[in-house]
Amino acid sequence: MSSLLRFTILVIVGIAFCSPAIAQQYPARPIRMLIGFPPGGGTDIVGRIVAQKVSENLGQQIVAENRGGATGMVAAELAAKAAPDGYTIMMAHISAMSILPSLYPRMAYDTARDFAPITLAAIGPNLLVVHPSLPVRSVKDLIALAKARPGQLHYASPGSGSVQHLSGELFKLQAKVDMLHIPYKGSGSPSWTSSPVTSN
Repeated sequence: MSSLLRFTILVIVGIAFCSPAIAQQYPARPIRMLIGFPPGGGTDIVGRIVAQKVSENLGQQIVAENRGGATGMVAAELAAKAAPDGYTIMMAHISAMSILPSLYPRMAYDTARDFAPITLAAIGPNLLVVHPSLPVRSVKDLIALAKARPGQLHYASPGSGSVQHLSGELFKLQAKVDMLHIPYKGSGSPSWTSSPVTSN
């Protein structure tokens, strides 16, 4: 028997005994999308819109799950610890991905190591607004009032370490005013959305 014939037989026998590996089509089951803020806020709204549209395109359900707390850190920790199989995704926010790692020396996750970005879903501007009861019609008026009443004005944010919180602190530094930060559990809170800058 020639060596070519022996090799051919070995290959055929090898193929016969190999069980074919059938690749599963992704996604084969529902996908869990973690949202790091309570229902009703911007991240939640965008996350649910994205989940619905992607579900339609994939033909598989994406289940949005709110895991608010610590300005998105609770959801980020859960996502970082999940199996890296594509069945747990996160509607990430700049707070949990960029701001908090620079504020806290130790965290349960590393944004560079534990996450792989998929796409930019939305960009939202920051707006400075005041409660209608304040005698303020411009930024100049607000600064004058805050200087006249140090420590008596307060501003709200959806949580410590959020973009809104840091924007408020930057405003205080640049305007040289003393205002009190009031962190809420998220931007969907009726108290937060109705009175971003108010007086005591």
